[in-house]
Amino acid sequence: MTGKLIVLEGLSAAGKKTQTRLLLESLRNAGKAAVSFAFPDYDSPVGKHIAEYLAGKWGKKEDLVETAVVLYALDRYQNAPKIRQALEENDFVLLDRYSPANYAFQGALTHDEKEKAELWQWIDQVEKALPQADAVIFLDVPRNVTQQNYAGRDAKNPLSQSGQDQDIHESDAAFEAKVHANYLQLAKERNWAVIGCVEIGQLLPPESVHEKVKAVLKLLK
Repeated sequence: MTGKLIVLEGLSAAGKKTQTRLLLESLRNAGKAAVSFAFPDYDSPVGKHIAEYLAGKWGKKEDLVETAVVLYALDRYQNAPKIRQALEENDFVLLDRYSPANYAFQGALTHDEKEKAELWQWIDQVEKALPQADAVIFLDVPRNVTQQNYAGRDAKNPLSQSGQDQDIHESDAAFEAKVHANYLQLAKERNWAVIGCVEIGQLLPPESVHEKVKAVLKLLK
């Protein structure tokens, strides 16, 4: 068995965790063998360093672009064997964030389009030996909407003191707006699916977004 690798991307608090769970349940209910993983893997040795980076303990993110690229890639590489095994044993492997995030987030720290293109070319080389996605789904939720979802959510970073704490990415609205724009640019250039999750400024119910996700994945049959 060689499964399909499906990646769900989006800003923090865009609903990735919920949509991954709903998709996993739907696939299993349809008789498909499916598992899911989330990145970063904060329980891993590299993940502990990522938690420190996101907590601002390593310095300003603007000074750590290449370092962050390598950290996040290493997090995936150390998990690559279990992803490959899961692909052999399942019809679908779902990932809550993966390589696309490196392009979108680190690209938001470049100074111009030329520098960003060069960075993305380098990331292509850094990430190319990883299992590659069969489909990338971007949950399109702008920064002004994700901001509303920060309060009361479960903290992912183990260094956070409460669910309302924001890391060095989430606390920078201008930065995350650039990340959002990068995702849309990448989706157009790399043929990723874009799921509109907001109507009239309000986040759609999770079930409505899930129906859109399932409609996209019909293309994989």
